[in-house]
Amino acid sequence: MGTLQGSTGGGSYAGRQDGAGVRVPDHTTPAIPKTRWATTADGASIAYQQFGRGEVTLVVIHPWASHLEVYWEQPRFVRFMQRLAREFRVVHLDKRGMGMSDRIVGAPDVGLLMEDVRAVMDAAGVERSRGSYRECGSRSG
Repeated sequence: MGTLQGSTGGGSYAGRQDGAGVRVPDHTTPAIPKTRWATTADGASIAYQQFGRGEVTLVVIHPWASHLEVYWEQPRFVRFMQRLAREFRVVHLDKRGMGMSDRIVGAPDVGLLMEDVRAVMDAAGVERSRGSYRECGSRSG
């Protein structure tokens, strides 16, 4: 474990990094998984994080607006993700046009979203997953 100080673009942090690549800023802030970027077929960069150690991978696509690093400032989000991480390897992402991912050109569509999810899964080394996608009150997975 090493000590880290700096920023990943979404905010400053100071703390240490554990063996799983998770930043542990201090005793009052939850561990924030390292943010990584996947490159899509059309060259866009999609921000994602992965954490947890379960045998099954759960890919989480957040509804509405998102920002991977700002989410970790919300206690309810942190508790929910910590519960998921006990049972699953979790991969979650900022959709194109949101948070730390590249901006979108034109109207978003489900086909483009699925291509972005596939790029994230490939970058994270995920062959199969269960999915959770909630948009406007619906869910699939």
